[in-house]
Amino acid sequence: MTRVADYLDLVRAPASLTVLGDALVGAVSAAGGSRAMDATPAQPRPAALPRGSRRTATPVRTATPVRTATPVRTVAPVRTAAPVRTVALAGASVCLYSAGMALNDYADADLDAGERPERPIPSGRISRERALATGVVLTAAGVGAAFAAGRASGLVSLALAASLWSYDLVFKATPAGPAVMALCRGLDVLLGAAGPSWRGALLPAAAVAVHTVAVTAVSRGEVSGTTVTIGRAAVVASTAVAASGLLGRGDRAAALLGGARYLAAVLPGQLAVARDPGARQARDATRAGIRAVVPLQSALTARAGAPVATAFLLAVETVGRLLSRRRTRGDIT
Repeated sequence: MTRVADYLDLVRAPASLTVLGDALVGAVSAAGGSRAMDATPAQPRPAALPRGSRRTATPVRTATPVRTATPVRTVAPVRTAAPVRTVALAGASVCLYSAGMALNDYADADLDAGERPERPIPSGRISRERALATGVVLTAAGVGAAFAAGRASGLVSLALAASLWSYDLVFKATPAGPAVMALCRGLDVLLGAAGPSWRGALLPAAAVAVHTVAVTAVSRGEVSGTTVTIGRAAVVASTAVAASGLLGRGDRAAALLGGARYLAAVLPGQLAVARDPGARQARDATRAGIRAVVPLQSALTARAGAPVATAFLLAVETVGRLLSRRRTRGDIT
């Protein structure tokens, strides 16, 4: 009989913590830091004064409001990403990520029978048909949640869902696999940024995508080992990701500190692969790389000047560490 725990193994439930921050990074980067987490409606900015006019320090008060034939125009209010919208998009990210994990096991059922017989499908705990159905349901839930948050985010979720399905069913075993997976994570960040200010999230999305390329390339050697070249390339990529926080606008001191934390999480495993590209080293580096995306996300939110979002991601990181210590069965890759 299939249990809830078996489905949690199928979708790598602990790893879903690593995608909660994608939409959050996109939201705070596009909205300008802490405004993305501010529930207070934006106030309109006053229209610019005519040239030569002076703005008084204290507005003149009148006993009776002055009526004018033409209403005073103000600049449009600053758009904010409401917390409810960001939470909905984080939920959409989790659903789509989990769908991708279920589809991964559906597509790799025959391969896992020989290489990873403990996984839910080859062990007989979940049928291949149920894994596919799980992927379909979670995809629909993720896209639905994204459209509930807005049309723009819904359209991005469709592109993300198409990329996930394409990766698992077509591109995973091809040379394009790491690039397609990177596209998925980049789109996941842009899911949170969907709207007029989405360009503000391009650099963070690129950073998460490059990190994903490195982790995915190393993960291909989890069974048979990888190469020194891939290990060294991953080290270079991760260093570039950490340095990217110093580019453009943002809190560079926070970016520097966050980048150091990210490198402390991801580099040891990749350096080990660069020295000895065996299967065990590749597995360890892949697990560390998957978890290291949370320190990367917190570095990106700190760079954007979003202390509430950063504190939340630090808490997520702590929970992830506790779960990884308690978890004795299954994997996250």
